[in-house]
Amino acid sequence: MANSLAFLKLTSCLVIACVCLTAQAQENPEANQPDARLSQRINELSFRCYGGFLMAHRPSMVYLQNAHSASIEIDYLWRCSGSASWHKAYRFPSVGVSYRLTSFGNPDLVGDGHSISVATEFPLSSGTKFSIRTRGSFGIGWIERPFDVRDNYKNLAAGSHLNGVVGFGISGGIHIGKSSTLNTGIHFLHFSNGSARTPNLGLNVPSLSISYTRIFSRTLSSPRTLQGPADFSHNNLYLATGIKEIYPPSGKSYPIAVIDYSRTYLRGKKGVLGCGLSFMYDSSLPTKVQRENNSESNDQSDAIRIGTYGSAGLRMGPWSANLQVGLYLYNRVKSDGDVFNRLSLRHHRPNGLFYCINLKSHFGKADYIEWGIGKSF
Repeated sequence: MANSLAFLKLTSCLVIACVCLTAQAQENPEANQPDARLSQRINELSFRCYGGFLMAHRPSMVYLQNAHSASIEIDYLWRCSGSASWHKAYRFPSVGVSYRLTSFGNPDLVGDGHSISVATEFPLSSGTKFSIRTRGSFGIGWIERPFDVRDNYKNLAAGSHLNGVVGFGISGGIHIGKSSTLNTGIHFLHFSNGSARTPNLGLNVPSLSISYTRIFSRTLSSPRTLQGPADFSHNNLYLATGIKEIYPPSGKSYPIAVIDYSRTYLRGKKGVLGCGLSFMYDSSLPTKVQRENNSESNDQSDAIRIGTYGSAGLRMGPWSANLQVGLYLYNRVKSDGDVFNRLSLRHHRPNGLFYCINLKSHFGKADYIEWGIGKSF
């Protein structure tokens, strides 16, 4: 899973860079006006087919590669109209929902995967005949045949039916008339439960796609006023919790708790930079210290970690996403190293509250998922 999550982080950074640079270098002609907004609501219905393979990012994954992977997907997206300033900043992206059915090529050990995701497509270039878009999605997934200590002990990739799903991709499309588009692209799909259940090497599927998009539009019934960027405070405090397992599989579930303070800075209309301090309680750490030191001592202070970090990310209206890279100031478990990472997604409320889901890892190896609520002040 280490290589797959590292690749996932690299891909997300590249997508973020492409979106930022393209949005600054190329603007939709309609968006050059101070009060730019689209005069029509544009909806898109897409049917997509994928062909790829299950990536063997660990030697223990090779035996899962039985045949090529195949997927079908349907999604419904709607174009942002320009009613908020971030719509123009990202060149009027499309957002919506998608359902994907994935065959991993091994019905006996893995089965099929089902996923429902929130998807966003960012235009990199737009023309009357050809367009290029990047795509990102996140949601929940279901694996038909996860690891079972008695019946399916060879599947070390997925330890539970329920998983988180993340996808990235880039595609190019040829416009057929005013209402249809044929697209082809390259994509990456990742299933993981964030070590809530072990084993959790993760399922990773790179693939090529071909799709057909039907475009529907209607005139907006009333004028839309362009909203300025939402004010947000520079100080943030959140509390989070979660559970995790450690090896051997099918063992005890350990609760975790996090208190985190950060200061964030809005850069332009999109970029967010920040730094912070985290206090983490992980009840599995005393057991890991016992195993490392080959001792029977059970010091609960070993469950505490304190770390500081820097972060960079993007803000899109009430949503923000960022990547954090941190260093432990206090850490008794040496096998994980002293560097940690977080992929964070937040939804901000007008009253300053925000909800977050974070994936914490060590150089791409998932540690746990945090579910949190916080306050900006």
